[in-house]
Amino acid sequence: MIQNIFRTLTLAGIYLFFSFAIASAQFSTFDDDFLSGFSEDGRIKVLLLKLAPVGAITETSAEEFVKAIQRNLSNTNHFTVVGPQELSAHLQDDPNLADCHDIACGIQIGKQFTADKVMVSTLRAESILNENAEEVPGFLLSIRLLDVLTNTMDLSDEVQFTDDTMQDELFALAARISQNTRIRGHVLSVDSKSVVIDLGRAHGLKIGDRIVIYTQSSTTNLEGDTLGLEQKNIAVAEISRLNDLSADALLLYRYANPEVGDFFRTYLNRQKQVMFVTNVRRELDTRKRLTRRPLPVDLEPEVIDDITGEPVDRGKQQWRLRMSQAISEKNRWMFIGIGAGIGTVVLLSKKIDLGKNFHQIAVIGAGAATGYAGYRFFESRNEVNALQAEGRVKKYMSSFDYQFRISPQGWNVAMAYKF
Repeated sequence: MIQNIFRTLTLAGIYLFFSFAIASAQFSTFDDDFLSGFSEDGRIKVLLLKLAPVGAITETSAEEFVKAIQRNLSNTNHFTVVGPQELSAHLQDDPNLADCHDIACGIQIGKQFTADKVMVSTLRAESILNENAEEVPGFLLSIRLLDVLTNTMDLSDEVQFTDDTMQDELFALAARISQNTRIRGHVLSVDSKSVVIDLGRAHGLKIGDRIVIYTQSSTTNLEGDTLGLEQKNIAVAEISRLNDLSADALLLYRYANPEVGDFFRTYLNRQKQVMFVTNVRRELDTRKRLTRRPLPVDLEPEVIDDITGEPVDRGKQQWRLRMSQAISEKNRWMFIGIGAGIGTVVLLSKKIDLGKNFHQIAVIGAGAATGYAGYRFFESRNEVNALQAEGRVKKYMSSFDYQFRISPQGWNVAMAYKF
């Protein structure tokens, strides 16, 4: 008898211990230093505030509507949702925050709970038309989904329903929210051509979806206070292989190489996804064009003139050498052409008899030499002109002129360059 009583008390004690442990585990995430009631599995954390009723709607009815919204959002497997009941359990000491149903206090609580999004809802009782075009009592639900990090509105939607169509309409609303909300995650590993991310099939991703990889860093002022987060897009990738909780993505375009711990974001809605990725790709293209490329540094040794002691301009020195060679080449072909031309004239005048057959060959050869020499002369002259233009542009020479002189041999012409 005593043994049975002892065994019963022992089992009851064990049951109470495990019940207390389970209850403690459920609420252990709510503490004063770090508030959280979300599942840490990569899903978007949505904080669902109290629904603001308008018209003849009781508080009890509003609570039931909120539970239905929370249940449908959780069923999408895209979100982990904390509702008003969890909030009230923790914020009961602050009635202003516990009764929050507007944007200002919602963002404040969202930051305390480390939420990604905050949903603000309004429910209005009104008459709507049913399938038979008859007015029946119904409801109008308006929702706004706000991003806690940027304080901007991601999505605004509304839906009309009756008691009979409530479940279907709320399910369709949750599906629209899931498809049109930007999701984000982390890069788990990186190689030269692909990355592995921490979201997968269970979060709504599909093969062929494109993601934008970005970096995130804190910005501070001169006193070291954090002002906000700065985000920079660095790459675009495409999902190539899916697991339930992870995925492989091929890098399609990159401005910089991704690293482990970087973030990514995208939309499940294909139209929004394409528009988002297209805008990011345009932004990365613009940043690439505006990035200044480093100019090569000339590391050639400096040459000092032995006479003046001044540095020698190697470019000018090389230009002078090419100019001298071009002028010599032009003069050489000019003299060859003149000589060949005189020879051709003499042969054509038949003042020299070389025999009939050999004479014709000599005339043809002299004429060909004259033509080829003239061609090379004009080619050399064009090169001299090009070098002169280069010299004027680089200020190696300012101008050139002709000087006429009289010598014992007669008139001569000299071309002088001013350097």
